[in-house]
Amino acid sequence: MQTVINFIDAGNLQQVTFKDAKEFKSFQNAYWKALLEAMNKKRWQLLFGSSTAPTDNKEELKKQEAEAAAKLSTWQKMQYDAVEAKLQKFKNDFKALQDFVNKEICGNFSEFDFYIPPEAELGKCMIIPSRYIGEATAPVFYIYACGVYEEKA
Repeated sequence: MQTVINFIDAGNLQQVTFKDAKEFKSFQNAYWKALLEAMNKKRWQLLFGSSTAPTDNKEELKKQEAEAAAKLSTWQKMQYDAVEAKLQKFKNDFKALQDFVNKEICGNFSEFDFYIPPEAELGKCMIIPSRYIGEATAPVFYIYACGVYEEKA
Protein backbone atom coordinates (compact mmCIF):
# COMPACT_ATOMS: atom_id res chain seq x y z
CA MET A 1 0.00 0.00 0.00
CA GLN A 2 1.36 3.38 -1.00
CA THR A 3 0.96 6.36 1.33
CA VAL A 4 0.21 9.66 -0.39
CA ILE A 5 -0.67 13.17 0.67
CA ASN A 6 -4.35 13.50 -0.27
CA PHE A 7 -4.12 17.14 -1.31
CA ILE A 8 -1.34 16.41 -3.80
CA ASP A 9 -2.82 13.16 -5.04
CA ALA A 10 -6.41 14.40 -5.42
CA GLY A 11 -5.32 17.57 -7.20
CA ASN A 12 -2.80 15.68 -9.31
CA LEU A 13 -0.30 18.37 -8.32
CA GLN A 14 3.16 18.27 -9.81
CA GLN A 15 6.23 19.09 -7.77
CA VAL A 16 8.39 21.82 -9.25
CA THR A 17 11.96 22.69 -8.31
CA PHE A 18 13.48 26.14 -8.28
CA LYS A 19 17.23 26.70 -8.27
CA ASP A 20 16.92 29.42 -5.63
CA ALA A 21 14.53 31.81 -3.89
CA LYS A 22 15.15 34.47 -6.53
CA GLU A 23 13.87 32.19 -9.29
CA PHE A 24 10.80 31.26 -7.21
CA LYS A 25 10.11 34.92 -6.52
CA SER A 26 10.27 35.86 -10.21
CA PHE A 27 7.65 33.20 -11.06
CA GLN A 28 5.58 34.26 -8.05
CA ASN A 29 5.61 37.89 -9.21
CA ALA A 30 4.57 36.80 -12.72
CA TYR A 31 1.68 34.83 -11.21
CA TRP A 32 0.48 37.81 -9.16
CA LYS A 33 0.48 39.94 -12.31
CA ALA A 34 -1.43 37.23 -14.22
CA LEU A 35 -3.90 36.89 -11.33
CA LEU A 36 -4.61 40.62 -11.28
CA GLU A 37 -5.11 40.53 -15.05
CA ALA A 38 -7.47 37.53 -14.75
CA MET A 39 -9.57 39.26 -12.09
CA ASN A 40 -9.86 42.38 -14.24
CA LYS A 41 -10.83 40.28 -17.28
CA LYS A 42 -13.56 38.64 -15.22
CA ARG A 43 -14.85 42.08 -14.17
CA TRP A 44 -14.83 43.34 -17.75
CA GLN A 45 -16.60 40.20 -18.96
CA LEU A 46 -19.40 40.84 -16.47
CA LEU A 47 -19.57 44.56 -17.27
CA PHE A 48 -18.99 44.69 -21.01
CA GLY A 49 -19.41 41.12 -22.29
CA SER A 50 -15.75 41.11 -23.31
CA SER A 51 -12.59 40.20 -21.41
CA THR A 52 -10.84 43.36 -22.58
CA ALA A 53 -11.26 46.89 -21.34
CA PRO A 54 -13.09 49.15 -23.82
CA THR A 55 -10.47 51.87 -23.38
CA ASP A 56 -6.92 52.34 -22.11
CA ASN A 57 -7.79 55.71 -20.58
CA LYS A 58 -8.11 55.04 -16.84
CA GLU A 59 -10.52 57.90 -16.14
CA GLU A 60 -12.78 56.99 -19.06
CA LEU A 61 -12.65 53.30 -18.09
CA LYS A 62 -13.67 54.11 -14.51
CA LYS A 63 -16.65 56.08 -15.83
CA GLN A 64 -17.67 53.32 -18.26
CA GLU A 65 -17.36 50.69 -15.52
CA ALA A 66 -19.64 52.68 -13.20
CA GLU A 67 -22.23 53.12 -15.97
CA ALA A 68 -22.11 49.42 -16.87
CA ALA A 69 -22.33 48.34 -13.21
CA ALA A 70 -25.49 50.42 -12.78
CA LYS A 71 -27.13 48.46 -15.63
CA LEU A 72 -26.40 44.97 -14.26
CA SER A 73 -29.21 42.66 -13.23
CA THR A 74 -29.40 41.63 -9.58
CA TRP A 75 -27.68 38.31 -10.33
CA GLN A 76 -24.96 39.93 -12.43
CA LYS A 77 -24.46 42.56 -9.73
CA MET A 78 -23.91 39.83 -7.13
CA GLN A 79 -21.30 38.19 -9.37
CA TYR A 80 -19.64 41.53 -10.09
CA ASP A 81 -19.58 42.47 -6.40
CA ALA A 82 -17.92 39.14 -5.54
CA VAL A 83 -15.19 39.67 -8.16
CA GLU A 84 -14.74 43.29 -7.11
CA ALA A 85 -14.46 42.28 -3.43
CA LYS A 86 -11.84 39.63 -4.27
CA LEU A 87 -9.87 42.17 -6.33
CA GLN A 88 -9.96 44.76 -3.55
CA LYS A 89 -8.96 42.18 -0.95
CA PHE A 90 -6.01 41.15 -3.11
CA LYS A 91 -4.92 44.78 -3.47
CA ASN A 92 -5.41 45.49 0.25
CA ASP A 93 -3.55 42.35 1.36
CA PHE A 94 -0.81 42.46 -1.27
CA LYS A 95 1.85 44.05 0.96
CA ALA A 96 1.26 41.45 3.70
CA LEU A 97 1.35 38.68 1.08
CA GLN A 98 4.66 39.97 -0.29
CA ASP A 99 6.06 40.20 3.25
CA PHE A 100 4.98 36.61 3.96
CA VAL A 101 6.62 35.34 0.78
CA ASN A 102 9.83 37.26 1.47
CA LYS A 103 10.12 36.43 5.15
CA GLU A 104 8.61 32.96 5.51
CA ILE A 105 9.09 31.32 2.13
CA CYS A 106 12.20 32.96 0.73
CA GLY A 107 13.70 33.27 4.22
CA ASN A 108 13.31 29.50 4.77
CA PHE A 109 13.50 28.48 1.13
CA SER A 110 15.32 25.16 1.64
CA GLU A 111 12.52 23.93 3.94
CA PHE A 112 9.81 24.25 1.27
CA ASP A 113 8.52 22.03 -1.51
CA PHE A 114 6.54 23.62 -4.33
CA TYR A 115 3.63 22.29 -6.36
CA ILE A 116 1.65 23.45 -9.36
CA PRO A 117 -1.54 22.20 -11.02
CA PRO A 118 -1.14 19.61 -13.78
CA GLU A 119 -0.16 20.94 -17.18
CA ALA A 120 0.17 24.47 -15.77
CA GLU A 121 2.66 27.03 -17.01
CA LEU A 122 4.92 28.61 -14.41
CA GLY A 123 4.14 32.27 -14.03
CA LYS A 124 0.54 31.70 -15.14
CA CYS A 125 -0.53 29.46 -12.25
CA MET A 126 -0.53 29.42 -8.48
CA ILE A 127 2.63 27.97 -6.97
CA ILE A 128 1.63 26.10 -3.84
CA PRO A 129 4.41 26.11 -1.24
CA SER A 130 4.43 23.50 1.50
CA ARG A 131 6.68 22.57 4.39
CA TYR A 132 6.80 20.19 7.29
CA ILE A 133 6.69 22.03 10.59
CA GLY A 134 8.21 20.32 13.59
CA GLU A 135 7.29 16.65 13.85
CA ALA A 136 4.27 16.96 11.54
CA THR A 137 3.35 13.85 9.56
CA ALA A 138 2.02 15.97 6.69
CA PRO A 139 3.14 19.32 5.33
CA VAL A 140 1.35 22.63 5.70
CA PHE A 141 0.21 24.00 2.33
CA TYR A 142 -0.08 27.72 1.71
CA ILE A 143 -2.89 28.60 -0.69
CA TYR A 144 -3.46 32.23 -1.69
CA ALA A 145 -7.20 32.69 -1.23
CA CYS A 146 -7.33 35.47 -3.81
CA GLY A 147 -6.34 32.95 -6.50
CA VAL A 148 -9.05 30.42 -5.69
CA TYR A 149 -12.55 30.45 -7.17
CA GLU A 150 -15.37 28.26 -5.98
CA GLU A 151 -16.96 25.86 -8.41
CA LYS A 152 -20.11 23.96 -7.65
CA ALA A 153 -20.30 20.52 -9.16
